[in-house]
Amino acid sequence: MSEAFLDIERDTPDLYSEDIYKNFNSIKRDSIYGYLESPEFGGGTSNCEFEMLTGISTHLFPNGEMIYENSINSNTPSLASILKNKGYSTIAVHPYEKWFWNREAVYPLLGFDEFISLEEMEDPEKLGYYVSDRYSFNIIKEKILSTEKPLFTFLVTIQNHGPYNDNRYGDQSLEINIPLNPNEKQILNTYGLGIKYSDEALGDLIEFLKENNEDSIVMFFGDHLPMLDENQHIYDILGFKEPAEKPNKMYRKMYSVPFFIWQKDNYSSEYLGYKDMIFSSPILMDTLNMSGNSHYDLLLKQSKKIDYINRNFIYTSDKQLFFTGEKEYKKINYSFIKKKGI
Repeated sequence: MSEAFLDIERDTPDLYSEDIYKNFNSIKRDSIYGYLESPEFGGGTSNCEFEMLTGISTHLFPNGEMIYENSINSNTPSLASILKNKGYSTIAVHPYEKWFWNREAVYPLLGFDEFISLEEMEDPEKLGYYVSDRYSFNIIKEKILSTEKPLFTFLVTIQNHGPYNDNRYGDQSLEINIPLNPNEKQILNTYGLGIKYSDEALGDLIEFLKENNEDSIVMFFGDHLPMLDENQHIYDILGFKEPAEKPNKMYRKMYSVPFFIWQKDNYSSEYLGYKDMIFSSPILMDTLNMSGNSHYDLLLKQSKKIDYINRNFIYTSDKQLFFTGEKEYKKINYSFIKKKGI
């Protein structure tokens, strides 16, 4: 899960003079790929983790609730516990302090054997203000080489965390091809450089896995869109905002992050379009030809019919939009409510 990784050039393909997504785009061509609907904007990474790992939608909880901090106090089925039961070692990695978002308490309840936080890292390399993605990916490499059992690692990066109105990378800069004021230019320069460095580290990780003699699969995705500027004017400039009469179109842009599922020695391309983050782990398990649990089986079936569901509307795979209060929304939503907390 890559901090604030979005396709910022979605509607402005020539925003930067160089390809800051070079490796991501190359890997995507040999992968299952698309966009994931994120439950958050500008923050709340742990809620995105929760949806991805458990397949339980945050819209079933009170609006604004941070689920790690308030709602997980006993063992909770997740991708980690499912793979643990299949004989995997399960490791969570996040290069920040372990208390943040209550991860120290929650990760064991989700089925992780080990949590490597900032406190366990020796001389971590920083890029800007935060631990670099390259350093974080090297932890994964080391675990692969030193672990005999099948290994599942869940890494939440932090390198490209905001705010971005600074010159954390010194004199390094990108050429930006649209007119901006100095503050907007600084923000897009800092954000773009962070993406570029994350992309380079990602490329190195995939090359390592290609050369390693073990089978590997990587799911890479953003957690949420970043809070670029206070009034989100930059998103207006970049074409992310849409007229009010097109709520679904604007929502997809402001609440969706790119992803791919890359599998070693299985290089085929398939575009899945937009999918709710709760469907991501079932799709991953299906890619591995593994069964999950009854909840995952249901989600996989629903993912063929539904693109995403939130507090305000459901968007189906056949392009139907049902708003809260409509009969079809209530019918579909009921199936999610029945499964909440399994």
